[in-house]
Amino acid sequence: MRGAPARTLHCPHLSPLRLAVLLWWLGMVAPCAAESAATADARSPARGDIATASTPPYRPKAGEFPPFHTEHRTEGTLLAVDYVHRTGVLRDDGTGDLVDFSMPPFAGVRYLNAQADLRDIPLGINLSVFLHPDDSGAFTQVTWLCDDFTSMAARNATYHLDGSKVGEGMLIASLQYPGRHEIASGSQKLLVDARTRVWKDGKQITLGELVVGDALLVNRGARTAAGMGPCVDIWVGADTHQRATAGQRARQRDSLKLRGLPGWVDSDDDTHIVITLFSSEDRSVVQSLFTDKEFPVGKDLYVATTNRELRTYDANVDGVRAQLLRIESAPLDCYGSSGIRLVLKPNEMLEGFRPGGLLRIFNAEWPVKKGPADPLFGEALGNYHLVHSPEILDPLAHEFPFRTDFGNEQMPWYQLQTGVTPPPFSEHLVLGELVKVDANGHGGQFRSDRSGDLVDFNLLPQGGILQRVAYNRVASPVRITESVSSVLYLDADATLADIPLGTRCRFQLYQDGMHAFTQVGLMMDEFTRLALNHVLYRIEDLRLDAGRLHIVRHLPQVKNYHEDIATPLDLGRAELDVDARTRVWKGAKQIGLADLAIGDELLINLSGQSRHDPGRCTDLWVGEEAQKLATAAQMRKNDARLKAAKKAAPAN
Repeated sequence: MRGAPARTLHCPHLSPLRLAVLLWWLGMVAPCAAESAATADARSPARGDIATASTPPYRPKAGEFPPFHTEHRTEGTLLAVDYVHRTGVLRDDGTGDLVDFSMPPFAGVRYLNAQADLRDIPLGINLSVFLHPDDSGAFTQVTWLCDDFTSMAARNATYHLDGSKVGEGMLIASLQYPGRHEIASGSQKLLVDARTRVWKDGKQITLGELVVGDALLVNRGARTAAGMGPCVDIWVGADTHQRATAGQRARQRDSLKLRGLPGWVDSDDDTHIVITLFSSEDRSVVQSLFTDKEFPVGKDLYVATTNRELRTYDANVDGVRAQLLRIESAPLDCYGSSGIRLVLKPNEMLEGFRPGGLLRIFNAEWPVKKGPADPLFGEALGNYHLVHSPEILDPLAHEFPFRTDFGNEQMPWYQLQTGVTPPPFSEHLVLGELVKVDANGHGGQFRSDRSGDLVDFNLLPQGGILQRVAYNRVASPVRITESVSSVLYLDADATLADIPLGTRCRFQLYQDGMHAFTQVGLMMDEFTRLALNHVLYRIEDLRLDAGRLHIVRHLPQVKNYHEDIATPLDLGRAELDVDARTRVWKGAKQIGLADLAIGDELLINLSGQSRHDPGRCTDLWVGEEAQKLATAAQMRKNDARLKAAKKAAPAN
């Protein structure tokens, strides 16, 4: 989600109807959702932070945009983000809690005062976050978020630089509203450090080049118990502020033209569908794209269905053409609506065109401009078989006759049968830290992430199904092999005793006779999960003074259908905590954290995560050689155990 600067209202591409719609937008929408929703309206169906004790919180409904004032607001810091699945981890600055969040399809993101994607938000900066409850009532649905730059720019506010004490790690500034020519507050401190970047007129300058009177917009680091963190970025002067916003809009415009304008189906009949397009509260990007030139009434556009993560299956071949019959206005007193509603007549009615169905809209020419190398390689659903990674699979709940972690809540969980290995996707997945192993090696205890609950577990005698997908690095049919395992460590079969206590594992759980999830079909460490998914972590930034690594999660290069080398899109980013206890392995030897370098590719193991603690890296394996050596060593250890057990077994 990006775009060019907003067009003026006398743009020659706008018809009278479009002009009327835009005028209605301007009359209805305040500069920023954070500001427009700041005051409670007695007529609003407000059930967010301003709700009374007797009023239940608003819970988002399928096909309905959340009304203003229904959110729970907080400030937080982005610690990890998954671009493909639109999920991540936030630290709530108010409570210190770690929040595992997901974003509904309509959720809005603003960065640098422009519409954005999750992939645009840097890690570790302070964010304003709007939350709604999920089906369990927990506030995990992020429906809107923005950075400090956006919060200030939307109020036409800047900092006026009153003085500089860079040697003491601070700037002295006052909040001002340039249009009012007034200082709104007394001087305050803006912390800075050696990592603070300063931008002016399209280039980076030093803190020492700031001068009294400069107008500043900033993004600050995470809030701690001691207060707000140092400024991560500072933008100097109105021209620089506008340049930053215009650049983000341009990036978002390119992203939308590549991926399509998202929306959902409001209604349908035998021949027509009505669609409302999504947008963050900065609607200028969608407006700049949705012109008479790009989308003329009466002409065809292109419609592709998506999954709940707004990923198309293959927009080049799986969509249909649809005639644009009318453009109508849609409500704007809510989060996620662009204000644009379309009435379309598709050439073919697809299953995904039912009410609530999610889709993306393209100018009829956009898909064919992709060329022979698909730029969504690794993200779109239609080419997952080329990158050979279960990480980007999209299992459909309706394909299974039991409840799953991703759907079928109305059905019972799969019930274990004696001696029968449970089918794939029938498990309830829980992450936790292994804290105890029974003497017999058939069970133990783990501490669940976030909740801290201690769970006593037993390994199923029949084990669980392990699906391994081959990674051939060339376009070829998928090769999936299935085997039965109980415990995997370092991507090899293992026993519970092989896994060091304190290691965070993934437990595939099933219900016991009391319907408690205590039976484990298959468990594995993080190293194994990454290896099975062919996922690598690449170091993007070293912050060893703060005990952190910033990493990018990605898939290896492959050859696509056209035999071109294709680099799949990055899957996400995260902060990893490290300390003196973290072991680092490179080749056949152990090295120190100081020997790490930007660009190093890693597999990792972690400790468990609590409500306030994201855990730490217990081990890092740098490079392919170290990873292969670790797996080979575990294989030899397991083979030796099996041989010893066979030798010790009594002869028949």
